[in-house]
Formats: sequence, C-alpha cells, structure tokens
Amino acid sequence: MYFGNGGANGFQVYFNLATTSVSGGTAFGAGTYSGATITSVGNGWYRVSITGIVDSSSTTAYPYVYMDNGTATTYDGVLGNGLYVWGAQVEAGSFATSYIPTTTASVTRAADVAQLTGSALTVAGAATGSAIVQTPQLIGLDGTSDYILASSLNRRLIYGALTTTINAYDGTNVSYATIGGGGSYQTGTVRAAIGWNTLGASLVANNGTVANTGSPGPVVLGTATDVYLGNVGGGLQMAGWIASLALYNQRLPDTILKQKSSVNAPY
Repeated sequence: MYFGNGGANGFQVYFNLATTSVSGGTAFGAGTYSGATITSVGNGWYRVSITGIVDSSSTTAYPYVYMDNGTATTYDGVLGNGLYVWGAQVEAGSFATSYIPTTTASVTRAADVAQLTGSALTVAGAATGSAIVQTPQLIGLDGTSDYILASSLNRRLIYGALTTTINAYDGTNVSYATIGGGGSYQTGTVRAAIGWNTLGASLVANNGTVANTGSPGPVVLGTATDVYLGNVGGGLQMAGWIASLALYNQRLPDTILKQKSSVNAPY
C-alpha cells in the first residue's frame, strides 16, 4: 500500500495476508512513515492501516493498493485469484479510527466513547476480579499513553505508559504491576490480562511473563459512577480501538491469566 502526492513524496508498506504481518515500511522524498497495522476481522477479511505524512505542503494525496507476488508489483496475477477492497478511509491523525461511513463528502463524528454500567460496572469496581482486553495497538504510535480501563486518572487497570510499558494502577496513582518491552506493544495485536484482590495483582500480555505484586491492598477502579473503556471521562482516547473485553468476578489464577492473554484465546 502506498500513499503519496502523485510525485516523489509519500510512504508505503507491505501487508502479507497469509501471515498477517507488516514489513517494508518506507518513506519517499519529504514523506514520513510512522507505522502500520493489520488485523484479521474474520471470514478472510483484514483491516489494514498505514500512518505517515506525505509532506508539509501538498494539498492533494492519493492512496494506491498494489498486489505483489513477492518480487514485483507489476505482474499479470493468477486466474481466479484476486483482492476485494472495502471501507477505504483517509483521515487526519496519528492512528486509524473505527470505520466512518461516507458517501460523496467528508464527515466528522464524535470520538468513540464507551463506558460500563450496571453489572459490568459492579464487577469492574469490585475488590476482587479480573479483566482481559484485546486491542490491535496498545501504545500509540505517537508515544501517547492509552487508558484502556479507567475511572479516573489515578484509577486504571491496564494502561500503556509513555515508558512503553503496561501498568496497573490503584486509586493513589501507585503502579502495582508493570510489564515492559515497549516496541512489541506499538504494532500488532496485544492481549493484556490482569487479576486483582486484596493481596495484590497479576499482569500479563501476549502469553508472556506474569508480573506479580504482593503489596497489600487491591488494584481497583473503586466505587465510581462510571468506568470508561479506551478513555477517561470522554477524553484522552486511546490511540487505536479495542476489539474485545472480558470481566470476571474473581481473580483468575496466574496460569489461566497467562493462557487467556494469548491473542484470540477463548475468554
């Protein structure tokens, strides 16, 4: 996929649908390449995105989608094989948002803001519980922090920090559990899981090493009126979108949390 001004400036990347991988991100001329994502959405369809800057002065830009046989983009193809493209979207911003239906004119819609109410809110705010979330991109490509599940700035369960780690915080802004690595969370799908009770918390992502804390006191969202998913109070939206979320009214054992933190694992 290439996005450019029709001349020497732009950026491109290669998507491999067979392996669900991204490679060859490159900028041309005065262009800047920031990153790309690919996510399987089922039934042979994939959502792909590329982010960058064409240049600082162009007023026109063009997206191009090429089929590549591994060595060249100029080949005749194979009879019976092809590619469907649907839902094309160009928008200003450092990451691709959810699909915005349009016809002949551009539109602006409010940010996607989700919050928990009722029994889900009760489970999330309890002194004992577990939460598992899957997102195509946990830490913003622009280095911003991502509030995944939070009731306030100081109460957040899973949070992508500027330090490129995943943290769990309590109501006093103390990090109870941290897992790090950074770059591996900035592109590709991330599945993070946390369990908590009055004895502490366990945090794990992508079937990695479980981080434990034996600190007394629960990791909780508290008895808040609202708990927000992917934002805090309607602001500070995460740089991406959340594919799925599961809440449990018990602290799952570390072995189960680790298993369920594998991408696309059953909840």
